[in-house]
Amino acid sequence: MVQLISREGRIADEAPHESIKTRALLGGDDMAKLAQSLYFEPEEGTGVECKNMVRPDPFFMRSADMWQTARNNDEEIFLYAAYYDHRPLEGISNLIRITSVATQLYTGVFCHIWFPSFKNPLIVRAIVTKSGRHSTVLGTTYYEYFFTCNAQHKLSPLPSEVSVVIGSKCEIATNALDVRYPSRQQRLDFGICVSILYGFVNPLSFIDWLEFHKILGVKEITFYVCNFDYRVYRVLKHYQEEGFVKFTRIAAPVYESHHTACSRDAKTYRFLQSITRQDCLYQNMYRYKYLINVDVDEVIVPRQHMTYFGMMSARDIQRNPNIHQYLFKNAFFWLDANEVPQHPLFLHHRLRTQNILEAQYGLNMYKAILNPTRCIIMRAHGCAVPTRNSYTQYVDTFLALKHHYRVCEDLSTDLDVLNSTEVCKTLTRNLTNDLTTLRFKDQLVKEITKRYYDIFLPLSDSETSSTTVAVAAAANAITTTTTTTTTTTTPKPNPPRNEHPKT
Repeated sequence: MVQLISREGRIADEAPHESIKTRALLGGDDMAKLAQSLYFEPEEGTGVECKNMVRPDPFFMRSADMWQTARNNDEEIFLYAAYYDHRPLEGISNLIRITSVATQLYTGVFCHIWFPSFKNPLIVRAIVTKSGRHSTVLGTTYYEYFFTCNAQHKLSPLPSEVSVVIGSKCEIATNALDVRYPSRQQRLDFGICVSILYGFVNPLSFIDWLEFHKILGVKEITFYVCNFDYRVYRVLKHYQEEGFVKFTRIAAPVYESHHTACSRDAKTYRFLQSITRQDCLYQNMYRYKYLINVDVDEVIVPRQHMTYFGMMSARDIQRNPNIHQYLFKNAFFWLDANEVPQHPLFLHHRLRTQNILEAQYGLNMYKAILNPTRCIIMRAHGCAVPTRNSYTQYVDTFLALKHHYRVCEDLSTDLDVLNSTEVCKTLTRNLTNDLTTLRFKDQLVKEITKRYYDIFLPLSDSETSSTTVAVAAAANAITTTTTTTTTTTTPKPNPPRNEHPKT
């Protein structure tokens, strides 16, 4: 849920404060109001009225840490990155977007926008948006914020850096973020953004997931990595060297100890989810024609086609340029449904929930294929704030379904589901045997078998005692799959029908 601080500086029943200038989000049209506010009400200014303005040295700031800071009494902002947003076809012109983590902000936030050939900055008040979830560390609650600043200058130069200050617009800045411009490299039809990779990731399942997406037609995957073991790092490096994967290391700006910096239990990883999504969106806005927003336990699986290109070319998919996202319904494939063996993951785990929506438990976990040029803020399950005159298409389940491979009991940790034991008893009853992924069996088995051995066998004996056993078991599982499922047929698709989420 995206929340926006109002012009009076309050959310719901918090105390008002006059110094924050943003928009209120009230009523049923909140997303439209938020989108409207993020086009910015032009406010021009210069730094000439402020004395002793000094341009901070961005090289020094970068060398200090991944995060830069702005402070004012009890208010503190950790700044991650700044992006230039200029989409004239969408009505967006000369804006700077900034991602950050901060305490609750009550006073005004200002941007000092620096240009290469000017001594003084352009000073403007920022639009302040809460863009993600919050976490409490050492008794202090932190939020993910998204700042928008108008960089329009009468001489129309391109900005080089931006600084953020709190309270007074003439505060001396202690930060300087390079303004990043979106990549204009060769355009790819399909790219994936994985917001944060943390905790334990099974390296064999990880290879399954990567190879499955290759088969589906994905050309590049961008990861943000908090922590992992050496086997996952080896997988990432292998695919990075062949140009299929990009990954960036990132850590939470505040944490109780180094052991909880990326802890699922401490939930400090929540700091990073919105920030990494926006980073991937803005850096790849023109590089990915379609941006797929999934985690490493999810795959959007076409049910009538063998690739995403074929699926997106189907007559049931609208090709209206005003569509900002295509939403796909979720189905859980429970990893604790007494199915063995485990690998390859997408061939062996075929029992899914019959009720695809799971609405009664708040588990309507749609995932999206986005048009990134029509999205302003991306969330976990799609585009939270689209550009003007944009709309969503809900894709029918006869065409595709998002497969979500989970251990049911983990819902209590990751989704804040109360009484997950009772919920799981209900959700794991009357499962459906879904054979859709078996259409990809031959190609998937071939590719992942090769990758298992290419990546893990060259390791020294001391490193691979456990991994070698796992690889051998996976190879045996593949053989079993090949010999026992050859007579299985894919179920006939249901006739087309219009399905829309309940509101």
